[in-house]
Amino acid sequence: MLLDHIQEAKDGGFFRAVSYWISLGAESREGSAEDRVL
Repeated sequence: MLLDHIQEAKDGGFFRAVSYWISLGAESREGSAEDRVL
C-alpha cells in the first residue's frame, strides 16, 4: 500500500498522495499525519 503511494508520487501524484495521508490521519489521529508530511 505504501509502495503504491510512493510510485504514485514518482508519477506526479505527490499532492494526491499527501492529501490522502492527511485525510487518513484526520480520520484516525488528528494532527499526526500532518506532522509526518511536514
